[in-house]
Amino acid sequence: TILSATWDLGNDRSLSGRLVRSNGDTNAYLAFRQSGNRGTEYFVVLGDPNASSFQSRLVVKVAVPIDWYL
Repeated sequence: TILSATWDLGNDRSLSGRLVRSNGDTNAYLAFRQSGNRGTEYFVVLGDPNASSFQSRLVVKVAVPIDWYL
């Protein structure tokens, strides 16, 4: 069973979450994303999206685009 939800908070922000139940294990996570800002994206994730059961983790991720000129 998979239950997903996303809430659009404006032009460049969203809050999303997922609950997964498989083989008696349950996992869930919540994530905040902010984009825009010349392609840079910021994420704050509570939980581990890839774990088989809930892990209490807080992850902050920044994705920055790089232009390669060859």
